[in-house]
Amino acid sequence: MLGIILGILTLYGLGIGFVHLFASYCHWGRSTSKHVVIVTYENETTLEWVLRMLAFQANWSTIETKVTLLDTGSKDDTLSVAERWMGGKFAASCNLIQATNEHEAQFWISQIGEVDRIIHLANELRK
Repeated sequence: MLGIILGILTLYGLGIGFVHLFASYCHWGRSTSKHVVIVTYENETTLEWVLRMLAFQANWSTIETKVTLLDTGSKDDTLSVAERWMGGKFAASCNLIQATNEHEAQFWISQIGEVDRIIHLANELRK
């Protein structure tokens, strides 16, 4: 009985090892991290869902995701949503930059460096 249990645990451990070996093999030649910049203004509800999607995607793909949130003067709860997420899932890899207008936001985007994706959250109130 004990031999059967040890055999099952051994096979289970080998299976886990092969899965990790396969996962590292799949990442050869590809970047293991990505940088996403989110430009937002008055988007508290949309921002929540975008951050949830990025957290799910980061967990699913095992690729480290760095998030830079570039707020262009929000007056709603956008910053509180961002700060809540910075303390949670993206705590180690999240930056918040507060810009006063779109031109300053473009300046910051040019200063950030290599970015894999820029997400502009549109808001009709900005007009």
